[in-house]
Amino acid sequence: MADAQNISLDSPGSVGAVAVPVVFALIFLLGIVGNGLVLAVLLQPGPSAWQEPGSTTDLFILNLAVADLCFILCCVPFQAAIYTLDAWLFGALVCKAVHLLIYLTMYAGSFTLAAVSVDRCAVPGAWLGRAGEERLGVPGPLEPDKEAQSPRLMADSSAQHTGP
Repeated sequence: MADAQNISLDSPGSVGAVAVPVVFALIFLLGIVGNGLVLAVLLQPGPSAWQEPGSTTDLFILNLAVADLCFILCCVPFQAAIYTLDAWLFGALVCKAVHLLIYLTMYAGSFTLAAVSVDRCAVPGAWLGRAGEERLGVPGPLEPDKEAQSPRLMADSSAQHTGP
């Protein structure tokens, strides 16, 4: 067995030596374009999360796009280097910084997705739209009751109240 040679897929001229950088380049480019478009849409002038009170989901999506963009810019090139090079060339400090960024962006993305899920499920009928709110009997905005002179909750400000 001492005479056996280790044959690696990453040896020059092999499929792995070409495919890995191409796949990482594709991930890098698609990630930059996709998250850049999300940021461009959410940060454009007009009603957005930063200029007017936007929806909470918009802020969560903005946070997720920033976390993903940080991962794509700071971590993917180094991961490509790990898979294609035989040794780490960037030093111990960069190694620790890259691993810190990997974990920070991973947790930021995971917790943001969890927060979006909680936000969407905390409002009954939100996933069903306005018709679902009416079917579930979820009250809408607080409006004064002109008949009883006390506040009451209505499902829709344009709906007619026929009950007590």
